[in-house]
Amino acid sequence: MFFTSRRPSTDKDIKKNKEGLEKIYFATYNEKQKKWNAATSIPEPVNAPNRHNSNIALSNDGSWLLIYRDDENGNGDIYESRQKGHGQSLKNYQNLLIQKVMNLQQVLRLMDVLFIL
Repeated sequence: MFFTSRRPSTDKDIKKNKEGLEKIYFATYNEKQKKWNAATSIPEPVNAPNRHNSNIALSNDGSWLLIYRDDENGNGDIYESRQKGHGQSLKNYQNLLIQKVMNLQQVLRLMDVLFIL
């Protein structure tokens, strides 16, 4: 499972009980123990440092992920990331390719067109 959280991640934020920046996390379900394993923050390039990173969508087979990320000016863009290798282990997700697919303004225009139809 992928999810986005603003949980504190630096020692400074944890000490102050301060919300952190959005990060994408990955967790798996342990069938034998019937419980979720601890969630792990996905490393770069998926979670860019000092940016808000949020997952938008995941393909059925888990090989393709849409990500929202802001830039240094606070503007948001949509990125896609494709898994290298097979399986849903975190090791494979550490090698994702990131490329920008469209900016937020393009997404909003597309949504306006879809709602008009």
